[in-house]
Amino acid sequence: MKSNIKYFSIYAMVSLLLLTACKKENGVVKPPVDPPIEMNDLKLKLDSKEVLDFQKITSSSLASSLAESEIKKYFEDRVDLSIPKEIIVEKDSTFLIKQYGITERYKSRWEKDDLYLQDSDESSWKLIGAKKNKTDFVLSMSFYSKKSVTQSSQNFLIGQEYNLKSYDHLLSKNAENTDFIWLKIDLLYNTTK
Repeated sequence: MKSNIKYFSIYAMVSLLLLTACKKENGVVKPPVDPPIEMNDLKLKLDSKEVLDFQKITSSSLASSLAESEIKKYFEDRVDLSIPKEIIVEKDSTFLIKQYGITERYKSRWEKDDLYLQDSDESSWKLIGAKKNKTDFVLSMSFYSKKSVTQSSQNFLIGQEYNLKSYDHLLSKNAENTDFIWLKIDLLYNTTK
């Protein structure tokens, strides 16, 4: 019985030594683990805007360039109120923050450097802009105003759209007297911390 106690004591001491030796970190200090940073998370602030195209098209398909100083004449405050001052992209959502804190929220996704927003019909995606480099993002906006007069009616249409490449589908081919104003602006945003 004494030999059993002796063997049990030796066994317990060896087990205790092995267990405490395994817990030792041997002087290796592990760095704290930061949560992974989403590469798609961005906070962008408006830096500059560039007018790419500003023209008046009449029913006779004559186009004439307009001066930037005439933007307020045709669109009043619409341009200033519609341009996002900040863009926040978080995971699968994009927030466009406009003047007076007005915020538009969209489901979004990245395809390489291009950012797409989900259309209201939820089955299609529309390109809103693209990363120019690691710190810059370019968003294109178009504004339009259309006044059509026929013998029986007068119609007035005004609107804006992100990344609208052409105005062809907005022009009426049959209107007797149509004035169409087209403004296309590129907006440059920089990342903020």
